[in-house]
Amino acid sequence: MKQELDADTRDVSGLWNEALKKYKGIVGVELQAKFQSVDEMIAYGTDQMNNFHKFRHDQKKVDKLRSLFVANMSLIEKGAQQLVAAATPAFPPAAAIGTAFTYMLNACRQVSADYNVVTAFFEDMNAFLQRISILESRLPSNKAYRNCLMDVFTSLLEMCGFATKYIELGRFKKWLINLSKGEDGELGGARKRMDVSLKRLQDATEYAILGNTEEVKRMNADLQKNQDLQLNMAEEQNKMLQAVMDGQDTVKTELQSIQKLLVMFDQRRKDEGPKQGASKAASQNKPPTSNRVRSSFPESTNPEVEYKSIKDNFIPETGSWIFEEDAWNLWATQDAAKNPPKILAVSGPPGSGKSHLAVSAYDKLFAAANGGTGETNVGYFFFRETTKDLQYFYQAINWLVIQLAEQNTLMCERINVELAKEDSDFDSWGWEDVWGNLVKPFFGKSSKSKLQIVLDGVDELMFGERDNVTGFLKMVSEATDLNVTVFCTTRETLVPALTEMGAAFIEIVKEKQSADLKALVWQHLNKDSGLRKFARYMKQRIATELEEKADGMLYAEHMLRQFNTIGREPLILKQLATAMPKDIDELYENILADVQRHIQPSQHASLKTLLAWLSFSREPLTLGDSLGLLRLQPGDVFDLEDELQGSHLSRLLKIAGVEERSDEDEDETSLEAKDPESGYDDADLPLKFQERSMRGFFRSTKPGDTGLRTAFYEAHRRIFVTCSDIICGRAQGVKESLKKYAAASWAYHLSFAALGKPGVSDEENILGLEAMGRIMSNEDTGAANILESLGVDYKELARDFREDWFLGNFKYYASGADKYKDKLSQATVAWAAETSVDQNKALVPLASAHVANMLQAKDMKLALRSYRFARTALKRTSLGEFLDEEEEDIEEDGLEDQEGENSEQDILGMVNAFPDIPKDANSHWVIAGLLHHSRHWDAALSEANQGLEIVTDTLDRFRLLDLKSNISIGLEDYEESFEAIKAALALSDLPPNLLRRGYVTRAKAEAHLKRLDDSVASFEAARHADPGEPMAGDVLQAEFATYNLKNVDSESINVVKKWTPLEKLSFMTWRYDMDSDHHEYFRRLAGRTGQQEFLVQAYEEVIEMLDRVDAAAPIRLELAQAYWDVLFDAEKAKGLLDEVLKTNSTGYFWRFTNEDPVLTLTNALLYSTDIIYEEFRATSDRDSKAKLLAEAKGLMEKPLARSLTPQKSDLTHYNLTLARMARKVGSLMEFQDLLELAFQNSYELLEDTVGWNDYTSLLLLAKVLSTLPGLDKEVEILMSATFSELDMEDEEEEEKKEEGDKDGEDDEEESDDEEEDEDLPTDQGDLSGAEVSCSGECLPQIKWRFWEEGKPLYQCTICSDTLLCEPCYQKRQAYNAGEPSKVGSNYCNKNHKYIKGPMPGWKGIKDGIMTIEGSEPVPFKEWLVELKEKKWKNAWERFWLAED
Repeated sequence: MKQELDADTRDVSGLWNEALKKYKGIVGVELQAKFQSVDEMIAYGTDQMNNFHKFRHDQKKVDKLRSLFVANMSLIEKGAQQLVAAATPAFPPAAAIGTAFTYMLNACRQVSADYNVVTAFFEDMNAFLQRISILESRLPSNKAYRNCLMDVFTSLLEMCGFATKYIELGRFKKWLINLSKGEDGELGGARKRMDVSLKRLQDATEYAILGNTEEVKRMNADLQKNQDLQLNMAEEQNKMLQAVMDGQDTVKTELQSIQKLLVMFDQRRKDEGPKQGASKAASQNKPPTSNRVRSSFPESTNPEVEYKSIKDNFIPETGSWIFEEDAWNLWATQDAAKNPPKILAVSGPPGSGKSHLAVSAYDKLFAAANGGTGETNVGYFFFRETTKDLQYFYQAINWLVIQLAEQNTLMCERINVELAKEDSDFDSWGWEDVWGNLVKPFFGKSSKSKLQIVLDGVDELMFGERDNVTGFLKMVSEATDLNVTVFCTTRETLVPALTEMGAAFIEIVKEKQSADLKALVWQHLNKDSGLRKFARYMKQRIATELEEKADGMLYAEHMLRQFNTIGREPLILKQLATAMPKDIDELYENILADVQRHIQPSQHASLKTLLAWLSFSREPLTLGDSLGLLRLQPGDVFDLEDELQGSHLSRLLKIAGVEERSDEDEDETSLEAKDPESGYDDADLPLKFQERSMRGFFRSTKPGDTGLRTAFYEAHRRIFVTCSDIICGRAQGVKESLKKYAAASWAYHLSFAALGKPGVSDEENILGLEAMGRIMSNEDTGAANILESLGVDYKELARDFREDWFLGNFKYYASGADKYKDKLSQATVAWAAETSVDQNKALVPLASAHVANMLQAKDMKLALRSYRFARTALKRTSLGEFLDEEEEDIEEDGLEDQEGENSEQDILGMVNAFPDIPKDANSHWVIAGLLHHSRHWDAALSEANQGLEIVTDTLDRFRLLDLKSNISIGLEDYEESFEAIKAALALSDLPPNLLRRGYVTRAKAEAHLKRLDDSVASFEAARHADPGEPMAGDVLQAEFATYNLKNVDSESINVVKKWTPLEKLSFMTWRYDMDSDHHEYFRRLAGRTGQQEFLVQAYEEVIEMLDRVDAAAPIRLELAQAYWDVLFDAEKAKGLLDEVLKTNSTGYFWRFTNEDPVLTLTNALLYSTDIIYEEFRATSDRDSKAKLLAEAKGLMEKPLARSLTPQKSDLTHYNLTLARMARKVGSLMEFQDLLELAFQNSYELLEDTVGWNDYTSLLLLAKVLSTLPGLDKEVEILMSATFSELDMEDEEEEEKKEEGDKDGEDDEEESDDEEEDEDLPTDQGDLSGAEVSCSGECLPQIKWRFWEEGKPLYQCTICSDTLLCEPCYQKRQAYNAGEPSKVGSNYCNKNHKYIKGPMPGWKGIKDGIMTIEGSEPVPFKEWLVELKEKKWKNAWERFWLAED
């Protein structure tokens, strides 16, 4: 050892520098000193741990890993003391390894690494570092010994590097498992080198203290202890890793089962129709609450992507010439004395640099706004016809609102105030709504705020979207009450329209761009890899030629790129002299000619087809779609992917960036871990032309072009024919997204097919007419089936057309078919003959096919889908006159789950419209099912019985009997229901899914018959009938409800105990967004039976599964309620609520529960507030009270609160509670400010145009008034008005109501709401129909819709939402006095105060007039104004004058 140490002449600093280089080589990142202290490093590492997907909701896990991280950092610092001075020139070892640990933690967070695996690694490192510490403390300060120590740290750094690499590759778990088995590999080799270096350090240390026997003994004892620790740890880790391996199959199976449930839940969500989604959260360095604004809009491509794309190619100081233009200065200054224009337009041909000027203009305006008073706001948008989200004008206005919120804190708060209003019911898909509600009000003429908008490419919008943008610009131009100006860029096409509305213009001409062109040319000549090597003469020659020949910036760009690729000066000189294109179009022709020469002639047809689609498709075509399209082409097809890598076609086409990735094919229900490489598949990225002007070049082709370009009408004709082939099933193996495009766009392309127009050959006319006839006549039933499967109905198709152009196109083309009747199929000729006479017959064959599909459906979902298609087709035919006009406004996507939406007349009329369609037993089952779905019970029963009379098939008989049983339940004929399902289950050879359905139906019938034991037995039989499939949540909830009716708590809790975790998940989440009362029953049941531990376990099982899809927040909130109401554990409840509030949300509804995250935020906020206030009331310590007030104030600073906008009413109770707390430990001025805010919120809600929230607003305002003395009568009035209609119905509404009543006189059935309204009394004035329920323990739950004698209502003034009936109120008082509760959970809390309603003498509100016995009638709204202007103010005067 002595010789070895003496021979070690290495420099310790050099060793460490080599180690840092090696780390960079492994990870690809250079370690940099980014932390000022170890504490800062630990804080960063802890933040990464808190965000680990796998254990972000488990603080114990975070604490354990943090402790290991801190311990490791301490050991590294201690062990590296000798190396600090020696390695000063380099990044010190302790800091470098600590930073490497943080890099590793960040990688873990990115890929959601497994907690146990991450912890195992840190435990292993901890034991290793302890060993180093034992040895380092005994080392002499000697160079050779330091080298031994440095070898250990370099191997440790290498180990961290490989660990980070394998984490990023998603192979960390696999590596650790292999390492535990002793298998080799990169990481295993690094670990072995670490062990060898440590062994050498140990040998050197033993040699250094060889003469000190006692010290050797102590060291060996320490090392043995460390070795024992390592052995024990290794044994535990091996067990853990083996469990990981053994559990992988279990986890996979469980994930598959969860996925089945998710498919069911997701289908239910789709059936109920789309709910507005939201965009991704705003980035950093913006007002925190701007996230709320962004999450209020649907997710879409951020225009910043296009801005940055242009900016990346921006040459400094170019584009500034427009700021010298008189038109710019006149527009920018808006000097009223000079009559400035509101619109400034920059016009120029394709490729002239308009977009660069738009970016330059935005930068100039934004810089001026930022350097000003903050009164000027600037927004921008880039319209792009080939980028889906940038094709619509409403997106520009949506993003304008988001930009205003992200740029200006004051504007952000003002927008949030508007969003929080209950009557803020704007349509984010309608620009007028968003503009009128969220932009226009802030920029009135009287306001100091100004808005400047930059819109690039307004000419790229098509049809209705172009009308939208010109309508907007006209509105801005003519508005005399708006401080809004617009800068826009356009080609010549929109110049006349803009001129008419008084816009000023800056025309792009070559002379104005001269300086920019020179800057562009020299930028390339001096920077491009090939050009920069040229001689000065050559560079000057190129510059001179381009300055003379280039007709725009894009021309110069192309030529410079071409010269750079050529790279040979003689060839470039020759081209400069003889072959320079005269303009950008000729340049494109040269590129196209080059491509045509390169591609084999036999492949030209396929290339021409692709280019036509890319030029004229309505939406961007992805690479995958393009490849699929090419597979449909006959003959020799070129290799698209290969050509895109070459130097020819790549000059025309490019694959778009990942920010434009299509999400059409994403499976929202997939829970499988994705292959790390799947994110790099570019099949779903759009395939585009290199630039927009190139697409314009292809679209401008004249008829007769024989090259690779296709003229407008010919292209649309060919695209339509392909769409027809896809829709009619003639094309096989078509990608789903291409099918959807064909289904959504065939009518659009047909409208431009120009069939029968001059110049169209007979062959093309016949091809187009036959393709149209195949769809419209439903040849071989292909079109109707495929259209249904793709979900594009005729209402959606008709949206592309104005007025009756949709049907008019069919008539026009059909009228030309007679000329070719000998060459067309009989089906096409027959359809054309009918349609050419009456366009209202165009869709009759398709409508007939959809009705036939409906009657043949074996599944009610499919029947309802066919019904939707049949309805939207019939609505556009002469046969559909019987259809209800109002039903056209139904959200068709949600028709399958909208019970009661379809009239009996519509359903039966649709069937009778086609008497030639044969009707068998299955048809009667479908018709009965549709009628049952819409609650037309009598008609449904009649159809079911007709089916039973003719049925012969066993399965059809079962379905009819099962349906009859359910119809009988609707008719409340429970005996008949039971007999029908009994007969159904007596049939033999039933498949498992039908058996389960039958047992569930029987269970429902038995429950209605009060045969509860039989009912629960039937539910159990249903579970076992189809054991391979998860039980639906509605069935589990019905089973639970049946057990509760038995009133035997032990049986009820035991049935839930028997359920699998998946069944518990289904039970807890099914239709959660519609009704979550079963959670309250479950909690109380667990409390009554002493099963609190099981209660928590059940919730935690479900939460663990939902955490895998980031959807556990609503159920975590339910568990928080369990801890508070059942286990009385405030800290656990608050911890869970804190986790909910720390969740980030983009506004999308939670998966499984389909819960709106705004409601989750509201509930978490209110529950947290109530718990904190109870703690506040319970403590006498002033410091504790102050901390609780600060805690309550901090709730709105949590991530979820910053991400979403709660409605105003949701914050009233929160502000009221803060006011009460401030009254104790804050200032009285703060108390008044908060109480005023709560008052104002409630008051405004009663003044707005929204009526549905009046009853809650009345109750909230009553609670607010009860806080100040002297307003007792006003509190009673508000409480008493809970069920009253506050506003007088205006004459127009009354007339409409009367007309509606007349129209409905002949209806055989009335809606449930109408029946309920008949039950309302007439002596309490106008009643709103609002219903409230008791929050106590009464069963069945007492409800109110009006005041009844002896049925008072008590509102708690302290809880966020507690209303009690008389019995529950009295029980609550008894509990306050010490009587034990038997309900199983707490409701309200001890010694709360209540408001009782109604007040004596209350007579209600009639036509807006409030009547109280013994008082003069008074208009309620006048009383409300007096309350605000006089009584409220007087109460404050008394408050401030009162002496303590």
